[in-house]
Amino acid sequence: MENPVLLVKKMWESDDLKIKLIPKKTLMITVKYFANLRSIAGKEEDQFDMGSETTLVNLSHEISKTLPNIGEMILGKKVMVSINLDVASLESKIRDGDEIALLPPFSGGI
Repeated sequence: MENPVLLVKKMWESDDLKIKLIPKKTLMITVKYFANLRSIAGKEEDQFDMGSETTLVNLSHEISKTLPNIGEMILGKKVMVSINLDVASLESKIRDGDEIALLPPFSGGI
């Protein structure tokens, strides 16, 4: 097998250098806002393209770009967050197609 560095050098020096473009994989995440968070956001849901597998911390920073109050609430653990209906922590991994729900604190009883 030929040395990969020498092979690249040969390709570079040849006239028929071909570059293969690899499409960037995107990570689309849906964030749903509930109760008073919906009023703060001014919408029911958002879509975020995070680029690659990420965490709730990184998503909250992305949310903060347009909705700083909500981003702070997530980081300050002032809202309950679920990923695909499971309660999540700030370190939870988020994958392509995941649905994130943001719920304000609530109380009540029978």
